[in-house]
Amino acid sequence: MNKSSMIAAAALILVGANSHADSYISVGAFQSEFAGSEFDREYKSDVNNIQQLKFGYKDRKLAEFFGGATFDEDNKVRDYLLSIALDDTIIHLERGKISGDIVSDNGQDLGEFDNDFIRFNILDNKLDAEGFSIGVGFQRYAVPHLFEYNDGTTQGPMLQDDELTFTSIGLGFFYDPIYNFLRSDEMTSKTDWYFATSGLAISLAQAKASDAEPLKQRGVEEQTWYLWGNSATYELGLFYGMKNQHLRFTANIGYHIRANTFFNIDPSEAFAMEAERNDILLDSHQTILHGLTAAVSLVF
Repeated sequence: MNKSSMIAAAALILVGANSHADSYISVGAFQSEFAGSEFDREYKSDVNNIQQLKFGYKDRKLAEFFGGATFDEDNKVRDYLLSIALDDTIIHLERGKISGDIVSDNGQDLGEFDNDFIRFNILDNKLDAEGFSIGVGFQRYAVPHLFEYNDGTTQGPMLQDDELTFTSIGLGFFYDPIYNFLRSDEMTSKTDWYFATSGLAISLAQAKASDAEPLKQRGVEEQTWYLWGNSATYELGLFYGMKNQHLRFTANIGYHIRANTFFNIDPSEAFAMEAERNDILLDSHQTILHGLTAAVSLVF
């Protein structure tokens, strides 16, 4: 956590100790690595140290002030998580990088990838009896992908795309036991395991190939496919919580996995053994991100 984050967190604790408003703040960080390999190569991901900020203020000036104090303008902080909790909805914004090197099985450097990730969720702030909320999620991100070009031979040439872009929207559920603990009426101090999860079980997506040179040379650049599938997140860890009349506080550390799985919505392409002649095909795709996570959260 950088110096500006520590200053913001300390100031918020002082504000919380002298405020009776129902506000929510969470400051932390998590690592995010892209996991993947295809054919004769591996995608060696950078370990992106992603800064987190979740907050819910009725006073937007406070939100803008502390948000501005947290995000560096020199791009040293490459990613952040923003969450605004309102009376009826919870809004999450996640922004990050998916970057790294493309390396062959024999160690040869084949290139690199450096792409953006954004996810925006709108959740119902009214939890059910089990602590789940329903919401809609929007995602846009890009990852490297290796296409097989059908040139009529048994094994066609492999074409590397370093920026296959996915745009998706889905409906699903969200479960955050730490947020639920902070919002509950229970006044106690405890240390416990937690498991947080979300799943956009009904998702539609568009995938679009880039204009990478290997694709342009074959005339198959910037093709699009429509897909269906789901997006799921899982986080397991340990948290300490303290709640009294003046302050509600938690600190947690854990490990998270995020998996987006999509299938071609056209059955003729989803079950095709290969692309049509002089073409490429995307029948399905899975993106996995994982890493350590830690945060400090307050309700005051």
